Amino acid sequence: MPISLLLDQRWKSPSLQIQFISNAIASYVSGEDKTFAFAKLGRRIGLLPEISGSTEVAATLIDVWSAPEVIEILINLSETCHFRKVRIILDVPLQQCPEYLLLALS
Repeated sequence: MPISLLLDQRWKSPSLQIQFISNAIASYVSGEDKTFAFAKLGRRIGLLPEISGSTEVAATLIDVWSAPEVIEILINLSETCHFRKVRIILDVPLQQCPEYLLLALS
């Protein structure tokens, strides 16, 4: 299934899209389901050995949070009344791989 279905535009139901993105990320990072191939996104930042601690962070987590497309749609969705839901999703990269989140934002 193309990941663009999740990330290209805001759905008519932002709440449903946020939940779907959250579940897709959780399944991908846990290794349960790789249906949405975050590692194959075109604009993502690869693993950088220069970032201390990057070897301790799961590569799947870096796949997700080094992709500007993921960050862009979450920021777009946070402009709705669902800011708190988006903030909860962003807590994971803020705690585990803030450098990659910052690079994706830049």
